[in-house]
Amino acid sequence: MADNETNSGVPGNATEDPMPETQPSGVVETVDFESDKPNFGDPMASILARKRARTVSVKIQLDGEVAADIELLKEELAEARRQDLRDKRTKGMDWAESAPRIEQKLTELTNYSQETVATFTFRSIGRSAFERLVRSHKPDQHDKKEGSIWNTRTFPPALIAESSHQPKITYEQATEVMESPDWNHSEVLKLFNAALSANSESPDIPLSNNDSARTVDIA
Repeated sequence: MADNETNSGVPGNATEDPMPETQPSGVVETVDFESDKPNFGDPMASILARKRARTVSVKIQLDGEVAADIELLKEELAEARRQDLRDKRTKGMDWAESAPRIEQKLTELTNYSQETVATFTFRSIGRSAFERLVRSHKPDQHDKKEGSIWNTRTFPPALIAESSHQPKITYEQATEVMESPDWNHSEVLKLFNAALSANSESPDIPLSNNDSARTVDIA
């Protein structure tokens, strides 16, 4: 009888298994399996899927006279304001401002100029395609003397055509632009530099809202 009492739950009894610990009421035990999870994702595959080709856009004023007219009106407006100020001092109330009339004309012309602007967007063709294009337009003797790595006559229209995204431009059209008297050197250079920038530069990303990303000067 004594033996039965000894083996029936006496603490510390060598023959008795210890009682399992239990969580307090209301506490749920959680197990972190994060380290045991297999890595099903491929970070580089995700990056490759998200990457988009670099694009660069430029605006060209199609009305060659409107820009000059705007600059003239700006000069007239500045002079009119100076004259109005002089007249106000000398004539008192017996004078009429001329600046508002010129300012109205400038506003109307500026609004019109927005309707005659064309936007050209160029997209990168990729490193391999770009290098093949450079190799297919090798520099001539004059280009080599100038230090150019491509043919300065045939490569620019080829790159403009190949990189054009919106609108699409053919090689013949790009060549026509470069040879047309209606397109000046600066305008042609804008198109070529935009196409070149799309294929050879990477935009800087600002680290914060106070930082400014570097812009490509294509003027």
